Amino acid sequence: MKYLSSNIKYLRSEYALSQKRLAQRIEISPSSVGSYENNKSIPSLKNIQKIASTFNIDIDALLNKDLSSNKVEIAKEGKNIRVLPIVVENDNKEKASIVPAKAAAGYTEGYAEPQFISNLVNFDLPFPELQKEQTYRVFQISGDSMLPIKDRSYIITSYLQNWNEVVYGRCYVILTKEEGIVFKRIEKSESENRFKMVSNNPIFHPYELHMGDIKEIWIAKGVIDFDIQ
Repeated sequence: MKYLSSNIKYLRSEYALSQKRLAQRIEISPSSVGSYENNKSIPSLKNIQKIASTFNIDIDALLNKDLSSNKVEIAKEGKNIRVLPIVVENDNKEKASIVPAKAAAGYTEGYAEPQFISNLVNFDLPFPELQKEQTYRVFQISGDSMLPIKDRSYIITSYLQNWNEVVYGRCYVILTKEEGIVFKRIEKSESENRFKMVSNNPIFHPYELHMGDIKEIWIAKGVIDFDIQ
């Protein structure tokens, strides 16, 4: 456990987390995080596992390697490469799932669960502009940060597995650990392992999002708006 305390402090800084936010993630008090970082106390095995899971890092590396001298790499291919839950018809034709605003919180937890996805409204997207071999999902957004795209609009998206293929300046729906579903333009960050999140509406300031806080990225393809004046 030679490097545990310094590694916790280093990783928290890399992920831009306050002691309070890290404490919330691993369900302890902020003072306990401070105590770990100052080497005044040692986390229980359960909390060590939670810390390692939070930062997507091997427990052995967390305990025994000086991570500050060995840059932590976040896989841009999507560190959580997995079988994406989808709904198909009897002829194996894939359907698009719709995530309304009221289901956004549930999607943050159930996005990887086939049962949750199958319980959403699933339907065909017959638009010729959409390639048949891609996986599509429709997210209803909330707020006015992306005006002129209005609050409660539906964003048609396709799944992006390889995050190296992010096109800077383009709009994406991003599933995050902290904020849930967000709809932003992704711009290049000057910091390693981060994306800059930019709103269309200038009153909303850009912010940095660490790749370790991202669960899914979906490419915005089109908009469905039922508030036409």
